[in-house]
Order: sequence, then structure tokens, then C-alpha cells
Amino acid sequence: MPSGKTHQRINEAAIALGAPTAFALAWVATHNLLQALTITGYALAGMLYGTYFADPDLDQDHVTRAEARLRRIPVLGLPLYLLFVAFWYPYAKQTRHRGRSHCPVVGTLLRLGYILLVFLVVNAIARWILFGTPKHWADPLLALAAWMIRNPVRAGAWVAGECLADLLHALADRLWPARTRTARVRWRDLDRSAARRELER
Repeated sequence: MPSGKTHQRINEAAIALGAPTAFALAWVATHNLLQALTITGYALAGMLYGTYFADPDLDQDHVTRAEARLRRIPVLGLPLYLLFVAFWYPYAKQTRHRGRSHCPVVGTLLRLGYILLVFLVVNAIARWILFGTPKHWADPLLALAAWMIRNPVRAGAWVAGECLADLLHALADRLWPARTRTARVRWRDLDRSAARRELER
């Protein structure tokens, strides 16, 4: 299977080749330069997010490339790394590696739903601590739903971009020759050695 670096390079090549295509399609569909640029921007943002931060490999117990990048940030690297790992820990423990999380579209929506769920839980707890009641805890969800209803093309472009990143990841996993490697458990790698090894592969 390809390494995290290989997955990243494949997606970066797809972004470089796909950006003009996405713009051309958006231009043909809208005949409006600003709208075409906006749609392309949302699609690229979704693909970049799916490539660098919320890739399918978050379902494993090993240091991912996204975590390695965070760990190597000076000063703030360790707290950001720990926060990122803590955020995705329940997801990694509840999803089997290369299971539903690696299914294009399904895995994308699964991670987006997980992010939203965690945000709503944290929001409810914060409101209860600060105001003594979790009242209006669902307001962010309602605001997001309202934005998606008002901007279905932009929301769809973001999700499509992230789905494409996941599709390329899944195809690479299936087509790339299998290989054996030793990976360190992410929860035990608090030094920078694991981050350095992951970024060098």
C-alpha cells in the first residue's frame, strides 16, 4: 500500500491537473467568472482539507502524515498534536482500518458527521458550564443547515472535492503494491521521531 507521502503526492498532482478542469466546468455551467472562481475555490478547499487534514487513514492507530506535520510545528507542535489525536481517538477506535472509513463518499460523510457531532457535544458542554444550561446547543447545526440551503452549489463543491480526495486515496490503496512496514502507535509517540519518520517516507 502507498505511504502517506505517496497519497499526498497523488492528490497534489490531481489538484494541479483538476483545478483548470473544475474551473472550466464551473465556467460553462454558470457563464460567470466570479461564480466559477468561487465554486472552484470551494472544490479545491475540500480536496486540500481531505488531503492534508481529514484523510481516510485517520481510522488507524498509527501516526498519520497530518499528525506528523502538526508535531513538527515549533513550540505549539506538541499541544496541537495532542489535541488532534484526542479529537480523532474515538473515531479511530470505532472504525476498522480500510473499512467504511475508506469507502469513497461514505467515509467522507462519516468523518464530516463525526466532526459535527463532536462540535455539537463540546458546544453543549461549554454552554452548560458557562450558562448553566445547554439551551440552544443545536444553533450551530441550524446555522450550517441554513447556509447549505442558501448555498447548495458551494457546499456541494466542498463535499465533492473532499470525496475526490478520498476516492484517489482508496484507488491508490487498491492499485498500489502491498508492502510491509513497522508503524509506531500514535498515542505513544510524543517525541518528534515518529513525525520525522512519517514525513520522510
